[in-house]
Amino acid sequence: MDRRRIIKRVLLATVAVLALVTSATAVYATPAPQPSVDPRTDTAYKQAYVPCGYTYTNTTTGERTLVNPCDFPDLLELGRRLITGWIMAAVIIGTMGFAYAGYLYITAMGSEEKIKHAHSIFYKVVMGIVFMLSAWLIVKVFENTFLTPEQQERSFLKG
Repeated sequence: MDRRRIIKRVLLATVAVLALVTSATAVYATPAPQPSVDPRTDTAYKQAYVPCGYTYTNTTTGERTLVNPCDFPDLLELGRRLITGWIMAAVIIGTMGFAYAGYLYITAMGSEEKIKHAHSIFYKVVMGIVFMLSAWLIVKVFENTFLTPEQQERSFLKG
């Protein structure tokens, strides 16, 4: 198989995986429930990407009130949830990158150029994963610094 055909297949596989990851992230982002639901008690509001800024419509009077305005901890929560989605995607893409680099390394047959190319792919994948985990670490530090203990209990980063 020539090199262009391999690259086309890898790109097609990458697009397919990105489509799956995007759908998985969309499923993770729970849609906001109906406006008549009280956001103080409904768990779907707490699981949405932005768990704040919802209005509550009183069904008897029709009056709308802002129940939980957005503040700084909610911004941190949004960042944490977005980074979680990106980390899930990075693990899948990193695995594909390692597999492709390993394939290139195995099929190099002693060619210094192909081995260097495989090494460069290994290096780029490792650096990408380090970058993503650094972003996670930054969010973890901000979370521990700025969130209340009650908010930290709901975090998947706890521990």
